[in-house]
Amino acid sequence: MQWVDRLKSDWTLPFIGFLQGLILYVLIEHGDAIARPVRDTLVLISFAAPTFLLVTAAPGQWRRTLPATVLFAVGAGAMAYAFSHFVGAFRDTLPASPGVFVTVYLVGLTLAAWVGEPAGDPASRYARRFNRAFDILVNVAEAALFVGILWLILFLWGALFQMIEVEFFAKLFQKEIFGWCFGGAAFGLGLAIMRIISGVTLAIRRLSTAALRVFAVALTVMGVLFLIALGVQGLSALIRTGADAEILIWVLLLSILFINGVVADGTPETAPSPWQKKLVRGLLIVLPIYAGLGLYTLWLRYASEGLTVERVYGFALAGVGMVMALAHTATALRLKADWTVGVTRANPYLWRLALAVAVLMHIPPLDAFHLAAANQKARLAAGAPANIKTLGVLKFNLGKPGVKALEALAANPDIAERADAKPALADLQPMKDRNAWYQKAHGATEMEATAAKALTLGDLDIYPADAAVPEAALAALSRDAVDTAVMCAHYWHGKERCAAIVMDLTGDGVNEVAVWNAFAVVNVLGELDGQWRLIRTLVAEKAVTPAALRPALKDGKLQSLPPESNDLQIGDIRFE
Repeated sequence: MQWVDRLKSDWTLPFIGFLQGLILYVLIEHGDAIARPVRDTLVLISFAAPTFLLVTAAPGQWRRTLPATVLFAVGAGAMAYAFSHFVGAFRDTLPASPGVFVTVYLVGLTLAAWVGEPAGDPASRYARRFNRAFDILVNVAEAALFVGILWLILFLWGALFQMIEVEFFAKLFQKEIFGWCFGGAAFGLGLAIMRIISGVTLAIRRLSTAALRVFAVALTVMGVLFLIALGVQGLSALIRTGADAEILIWVLLLSILFINGVVADGTPETAPSPWQKKLVRGLLIVLPIYAGLGLYTLWLRYASEGLTVERVYGFALAGVGMVMALAHTATALRLKADWTVGVTRANPYLWRLALAVAVLMHIPPLDAFHLAAANQKARLAAGAPANIKTLGVLKFNLGKPGVKALEALAANPDIAERADAKPALADLQPMKDRNAWYQKAHGATEMEATAAKALTLGDLDIYPADAAVPEAALAALSRDAVDTAVMCAHYWHGKERCAAIVMDLTGDGVNEVAVWNAFAVVNVLGELDGQWRLIRTLVAEKAVTPAALRPALKDGKLQSLPPESNDLQIGDIRFE
């Protein structure tokens, strides 16, 4: 077939993906000996540079692609090193560290659209770059879907051979090195195939444009109804309901996205219909209201509690969104002009502004951690409550800037001798573990608090169906088997639900509750001296899948084995 012949010329893409996966495997799984800032830098470069090369590599463009890749890698590495060295290691600076990756990805997307831009009339430059960036996004999404489907095939492959007790393939597919290398190679192969089958990408672009235009119309109607209701209820309702600025910011950003879907590439061939232009003009006009409300609700939280990392990002998104909103609204208010033309003229400048803000937000000392630490330090110095909770936030939640801020407060005798701060500083000084601080500050570990809030009886399938699981047993699971509780609350194993089995597992005539984690572990909970607690953990004697056990649970093929043992039999699988 012709597309197979063309694929032969793109054999380098799977190879690049394979090398990327191998390098990331070595760095992430076996790179503990490397200094953390250097390791983080190498990880980001290994993530960014090969991906950039994968989406831009094309016959005849290597002279342009390779220098751009090197330049991109150097910039990404410099940002990563500065962030990891001055703010903190990527794993310790959530949610900011993913922001570094997102920023690098957006910069890479912009640079890739420029590198691969087809030649043409300068007047159509916006359309060419828009379509190029859109095609890259679609190709990456298609390649990711391709990888997912291949992983599904491998899962079925391994499960099929496990049925006849051939474990080789299942064990091979579970190896970390296989996952990294296969995923990278499959991603490169997916990109190569999707670039060749260009008609699919074009069809998805047209379908996406049509869908975004429908969404924009729906959002316009929603916005009108919301503003009417807001006029009736008043701003005080936002305070009474504890309005979440995140919702308003999401509405603002989605509105901007949908508006650009209406505009598309700005060419006459893709222009929206006149009625769509008239209706969506209303959405442009209300954009500053969304941005203003988002900033208002953020300011309410800031005024009462100060800055957090999340609020810094919220202010940045709402601020950039406000600038974009005002630019689009100014275009829409020119009633006799075609507002879509104004949007295409403003978009390149607005996008550069957004990228500049994103980059600056991850360069110390303008990053969220430095800004939040400085603000919290000033609040505490000005008399805000200085207890183990507020001071611990500096030490354990705000990276290196927070630690320095805490040290500065402890060195200030006016603060260190305060009645509230002195015992808290004494407790914090020897603490090295975040979980220990969280437990002392909140009365429970962070995972326990998360599990207790998240896990409910509705998350469990109960066997027998008419049995009752005491709430106290559920609380004991959240306390004594935190990992299982979190797992069951979020259906981690392929969205399989956990199961609670109510039966006598000890032979004392009293029912226990055995919670199966939808995989290979059963936690047995029992009531001892009037208190429910974890009494044992059972593990399947051999590899097991949820599909193999679910029918046995539904059919009631359950057996406890006391007094000879304290094991549990589900179907033909023994947990011991």
